[in-house]
Amino acid sequence: MYLSQQGIQPVSLGVDWACRLGSLRYLHFDGRPVVHVSPSIWAMDPQVIRQMAADRRYIEIPPSDPSLLSFQYAPDSFPGRLYDHWQPKPDPAGQRALLRRIRGENEVWLSLRHVRLARRYVAELAHQNGMVITRELATSADRLLLLQRDPAAPPRHRSGFYPGSPQFPLFTGVIAVLLCGVLVLVGKLTPHEWLFYLGVALLLPGIVAAALWIHLVPRSTRVGWLANRFTAEDPAVHVNTIVSGLDPELAAQLAAGFGYFYTAWRRGKYEWQNEIVFVRGTRMNERSSDSGTVERP
Repeated sequence: MYLSQQGIQPVSLGVDWACRLGSLRYLHFDGRPVVHVSPSIWAMDPQVIRQMAADRRYIEIPPSDPSLLSFQYAPDSFPGRLYDHWQPKPDPAGQRALLRRIRGENEVWLSLRHVRLARRYVAELAHQNGMVITRELATSADRLLLLQRDPAAPPRHRSGFYPGSPQFPLFTGVIAVLLCGVLVLVGKLTPHEWLFYLGVALLLPGIVAAALWIHLVPRSTRVGWLANRFTAEDPAVHVNTIVSGLDPELAAQLAAGFGYFYTAWRRGKYEWQNEIVFVRGTRMNERSSDSGTVERP
């Protein structure tokens, strides 16, 4: 229910609750072998914590202290495997495409659904080219990897107006309308009447193409654009999951890594206009009594 369009528990209980819920869910139940949680410290109902743990593929184990709840990461104990592109051997064309994408870059986001290579082959190629996987997010729909040359480097931020900026789709729509308007005007004022009909005929397709062109952009590129929005340190970020190509759970994992947590759905008139609202909050690591080394799924 955490990201359901009907389940608005984080909103009804306030932003602080949403940040606590997201921080525990994504920054502690993140693939580390064992997680210990104190319901009193986190100020959460034990059943909420148990449900959260199950959602993140953790099973409950006997706690070391009666005041704690303890969980062990057991991804294979739940239906639906986390995404990986299964293949007996790497596809040479896919390897060449990946090398073109990472060469000369210091930081690259990858979608395994896009690159169509198994995780282990991506890791091998990255290592051969001086890069390491520093972040890994996974659902049954996709697995996202962040490759960096310097693991200690802060996230790269790209500012200004570029194809991945939130205002760019509106810009392309305006340009499409203006171009069609010019054709209509020229056709009306000159003997070239066919330009008038061409402008009218292209108006609607032009607007649709301007709105949907982003779906032709490779999924890995769109993930990088979305991650860049969370590095701007804005108070809130609105994410259209249809445009980004990510399911809500994967978008929430990505946001949490930058300190943003889900608070609400912003609904439009049509489903494709719906957006998830992520608010910048406190990570609240001090509330945890986790132990063990973090291991990614």
